[in-house]
Amino acid sequence: MTAYQPSEVTVLAIALAAGIFLLAHRKWLRQQPFFTTAIAWFVLQLFAWSFTVLEGFFYAQLFNFLEHFFYAAAAVVALIACQGLLRHAKGGAQ
Repeated sequence: MTAYQPSEVTVLAIALAAGIFLLAHRKWLRQQPFFTTAIAWFVLQLFAWSFTVLEGFFYAQLFNFLEHFFYAAAAVVALIACQGLLRHAKGGAQ
């Protein structure tokens, strides 16, 4: 029996494909509002998804800690993005 779930590997594979898409369209993406925040969230999530898979192979406690740390960091970035979106919707600074 494997120590990881096949669905975790699938999520990571889809995220890596999305990352390739983002790299291919980075010029257009840089012109979008909240680009930096969105990329920061994606990168933090990508690390978390990677650690989820890695913990099934070795250093389970370390990678489990890192996984949850990066999920928490991504949640903080998402909260910051929501705050920015609310300010933007109210006509505040972009």
